[in-house]
Amino acid sequence: MTSCSIDSDGFSLGQAYIRLSHADEGTPLLVYAGAARAKASKPLGDLAIGDKTVVPNPATVLSRFPKRKK
Repeated sequence: MTSCSIDSDGFSLGQAYIRLSHADEGTPLLVYAGAARAKASKPLGDLAIGDKTVVPNPATVLSRFPKRKK
């Protein structure tokens, strides 16, 4: 994620570098805040009560140049 802000509707909007194969509009993605800490996380299947993990935020690819409303 290179930047992020909240729009007038309360949605977080940001720019991110992603693989071209995931760049189609509407593609669902997961964003991990503090990705450096994510490396210390365990896979979901290995978690036990009391373990800490990074929970991703769901995101969707939007067009960089949205269509104008008529």
